[in-house]
Amino acid sequence: MSGQVPGGQQTPGSAPAAQTSAAQTTSQAGASPVEDGRSPVAGTARRELSIGTKLGFLALIGVLGLGFIWFNALFSHKRGVGRGAAQTLYTNGGEVFAGPPAQAAKPELQSLPAPAEDERETVLMLRNGQTEVAIHRKDENGTLKIVPGGYEEAVEYIAQLWRQRREANRDRVDFSISVSAPSNAEAHDISRAIRQQRRDRGEIGIDVETLRATDGAGERDYELALAVGDRVRLFRRTNAKFTETGTVGNIGRNGTVLEIAAINEAGLTLKTITGREGLVTWESLRGEPNGRVQLACGDALTTNIAQGSTVTEHIHAMPAGTKLVSAFGAYTSGSRHREQSFIVTSEGVERAEIIARRPLGDRREIGRADVLNNIVRNFAQAPEKQAALALMECAAGLRRGAVQAVQRVHQAAEARGNGLERPSVLRERMLSRRIAQAFEKQLPGLAAQLRRHGEALGRVARIGADLTEMLANLARRQAASRQSDMEFWRELGQRAERVPGWEKQPRQSRRRGR
Repeated sequence: MSGQVPGGQQTPGSAPAAQTSAAQTTSQAGASPVEDGRSPVAGTARRELSIGTKLGFLALIGVLGLGFIWFNALFSHKRGVGRGAAQTLYTNGGEVFAGPPAQAAKPELQSLPAPAEDERETVLMLRNGQTEVAIHRKDENGTLKIVPGGYEEAVEYIAQLWRQRREANRDRVDFSISVSAPSNAEAHDISRAIRQQRRDRGEIGIDVETLRATDGAGERDYELALAVGDRVRLFRRTNAKFTETGTVGNIGRNGTVLEIAAINEAGLTLKTITGREGLVTWESLRGEPNGRVQLACGDALTTNIAQGSTVTEHIHAMPAGTKLVSAFGAYTSGSRHREQSFIVTSEGVERAEIIARRPLGDRREIGRADVLNNIVRNFAQAPEKQAALALMECAAGLRRGAVQAVQRVHQAAEARGNGLERPSVLRERMLSRRIAQAFEKQLPGLAAQLRRHGEALGRVARIGADLTEMLANLARRQAASRQSDMEFWRELGQRAERVPGWEKQPRQSRRRGR
């Protein structure tokens, strides 16, 4: 018999079959395996894909295409290529933002200037906990200002720095600068100083109204002078009647800064950053029964209110020192700019804080390095707030620890009760320790008293010894007297026993007495 074994080898009688198969293969060589329904791989039959599989492949291709389009749209501004004007890239805390387009810019790649790149790295250091390196970088490049003097000198310097930066960039149409402070009081005082600088530049008119004002919490009471051109900050949601449409709507909320366009008996005409004007009545501004308006000067804001704003340059002002600033506030205020930021603090306030932390009598001189270390210490603080989940976890941990402690105590008590361990002597040891501690506290005082009254105590001791000796002699005499009495009565009894009939004498005496 001829045939083929499983391994593919032919037996000696299978040659004719192999020749026939080769002839068939040669006759079919001209036909394509795809055309006759066979797979080009291994000559197997081709399987058709189901409709669901085909739709799945199409959906996958569509998703990949949309993702590619979205990716290009998201990062196209990095290449700076476009049909319109090119946009310049700036940084904000490690994130890239597109600045305002230039009027006649060419569609070419624009890189960050060197100072902006340095600022970007410094802000990333503040965010990543490298506070000391970031502060020393700011000190070296001159953007850390430690103003000699106290609070008022620092406020005045901040206003002058604000004016200096505006005048240095007056040719730039897109230039903007902002100021942030840790507290509302500091922001209000800085805003007043900046307001005076703006008045010197002719940006603000004469004062029209002077009102009693307060902040949002009603904790501060101050006089607020208002003039056309002033920038005021709101403390709550405020409605206005817009002049263009005559409709009433919201013009701002807590933290919104508006410019005064007009002042009249009805109220204030305020202008938004987009140019819309609306009349806000005095009744809308007076949120308290005492008639105080809830307004403040708006040229400087607090760190919390300034979040989300992006400007060309920013001034992080701390005239009351850096003690109120933590790592979160330092990063928030340090990342509001696109190009450059300044840190301003008072040297006098920082020195006072350093002295307050030192022990009394420490006369070491305070240098600039100590002030820098104090700023780094405050900026590196990262306080943690206890949330509800953390409180629950802490309570569960306390309960778990209490249960385990009770179990250990009872286990030890049961082991001692069963005789498996020695009895506990903890109570005796604690009592002995308390007694020893009490003696240690009292013995120094007793020794001093003994030294102070030693002579008198010696006389008292001698008198006591003499008195003891007298009492001993008296006791000995009394004992001898009792001994002699006993001997007398014993001798008398012996004599009486020698007299015949002595036992009957008492009865006869009693009879005679009757």
